Amino acid sequence: MQAGSTGASIPIGNSCPTSTNSSSRRNGPSSSSTRPPARSSRPEPGSGTRRTRAEPIPSDPVRQANDLLDRSQGRSGLKRRTVLTTGCNAGIGLATVLEVAERGHRSIGTVRSEEAAELVARAARDRHVDVETRILEVNDAEGCAEVVDAIRPDVLVNNAGYAIFGAIERVPEEDARTLFDTLVFSPVRLARLALPHMRKAGWGRILFMSSLFGRVAAPPLGWYASAKHAIEGLADVLRMEVARDGIGVVVLEPGGVRSPMLEKAERESARYPAGGFEESNRLAGARIRQTDFFRADPRDVARVVLTALEASSPQARYLVGYDAQIIGRLSPMIPSWLSDRVTRLVQGL
Repeated sequence: MQAGSTGASIPIGNSCPTSTNSSSRRNGPSSSSTRPPARSSRPEPGSGTRRTRAEPIPSDPVRQANDLLDRSQGRSGLKRRTVLTTGCNAGIGLATVLEVAERGHRSIGTVRSEEAAELVARAARDRHVDVETRILEVNDAEGCAEVVDAIRPDVLVNNAGYAIFGAIERVPEEDARTLFDTLVFSPVRLARLALPHMRKAGWGRILFMSSLFGRVAAPPLGWYASAKHAIEGLADVLRMEVARDGIGVVVLEPGGVRSPMLEKAERESARYPAGGFEESNRLAGARIRQTDFFRADPRDVARVVLTALEASSPQARYLVGYDAQIIGRLSPMIPSWLSDRVTRLVQGL
């Protein structure tokens, strides 16, 4: 299927609806000496038997732990939402569509090819969850409109993106424009398309996947950082504009994440002329490889996505990962001259 085509959805994982087992209810005292027959703990199909809150959940400790967590955080009785996540073939996007589905929401992700859709299908089958995919190139305005109008999402997770690795003066303008189309204009386009449906429903949530680089900036990720700064500014204004409609806007700022994005950006940077930035680029690439142990797992970010979409009053921003928590909170207190000097020293500039 060509990029930008929306076609039919591709259901993934378990296609059969699941049912929840009910435990038997205790019988009260009886005036008869004849003991009534024991009831089966499994209700007959269509019987409508429901479990009361006080009853235990047999043989499902994970569900029981999740329910306890929900009640402690005031999230019990959640509605099942339709969640659209862009760029779900790997990394944070893949983790998000799986976690959202496991949580019981309708999970739909966009990918750019049938091959990527099959990767998501395999991951969903392994987790025993249902995920749908749509083939979509997020820079295709017509395709975006078709997907959003067909799905009418309650929650939009703008995750699709990539990075450019190279000095600002060495990256061609055409490549920089394409990056901004993907990281800035496409997420805003999707948000604008989803807003009418959310207003009609009286509720909605729009999540923008930013980065720690939405707060700070350093070479050789200048173009990437500038795009993330731009989307955060737009998200701040949009949050104020749509709050009265019951729509929440959230920015997520992960630090380092175990995903192939930065390594891919480093490999592709070889086509840009280094022009005196060879050592800086080499040092940056070495740090990416050396700090893998410190990076967050994509599932950590996906769980924060769930927190943001399920919270009754979500935060405007969520810093994700130890490095994001430390750097994101300390950087405003460090003067620019000192930050510049340290960064240049570390980067070999």
